[in-house]
Amino acid sequence: MIERLPYPTLEYAIGSRAALATLCEDAGTPLADFRVADYVSDYRVRHPRDEQDLIGACARVFFEENAPLLAQIDGREHERPYALVLFATFLVLEFNAFTPEAHFLVLAPTQPARDADAPYAGLWAAQRMDTLQATGDPATLFGATDALIAALRRPPPAQAAPPPRRRWWRLFGR
Repeated sequence: MIERLPYPTLEYAIGSRAALATLCEDAGTPLADFRVADYVSDYRVRHPRDEQDLIGACARVFFEENAPLLAQIDGREHERPYALVLFATFLVLEFNAFTPEAHFLVLAPTQPARDADAPYAGLWAAQRMDTLQATGDPATLFGATDALIAALRRPPPAQAAPPPRRRWWRLFGR
């Protein structure tokens, strides 16, 4: 059973939208251009949507309305305590499925940097997931996710301090 991931690091990873290559400092993984998109904790699973209940607390059921399922790789076959669930536009790390402590880490391909490419972001994400499913070796994927979990357990990097305010600017509310 894997305990919940620490929130300060998750908050940094989700808020910064940083690619996993910068979080894990390993650019050679198949997940290098993915980012941490969301974290579904056991609280959100305990208050399910519609007919879902705690018995169905698995990623396949929880995310079925968001995207079609492509594949599910059971971690027990690779001696891991979690599973990888590939959907059409994102990837889910499924921890403690079918238990009250179920939680999910959602990874998505990074978004295009230019606004002109935004209409094609969904198509690009779907192509990236198809490529990951077709060429992704499960052992390599689990190695990349192990590195990500280890990186998320470390404290987040220190943020740079903002520049000091000038004395007269305080009069104007800046």
